[in-house]
Amino acid sequence: MDLTSAIVHFKSAEVTSQVQYAVAAKMLKMANAQDRAVLQLLEAAAQSMEAAATDVADAATDLTRGVDVYA
Repeated sequence: MDLTSAIVHFKSAEVTSQVQYAVAAKMLKMANAQDRAVLQLLEAAAQSMEAAATDVADAATDLTRGVDVYA
């Protein structure tokens, strides 16, 4: 292999490496954004469950009002 071919191969490998690093960085950013989206969905689900639990507790309280438990 002559010097010119070696330099061309080196530059080609350098460009390929730069592209691979850029793609990897983009994939990491996308994964980070997806992680945040999943976290937001989980937080929303937890809030919905808390609200539903509160509604059930309120409904149970309303059902027991006026019930004579001593009879």
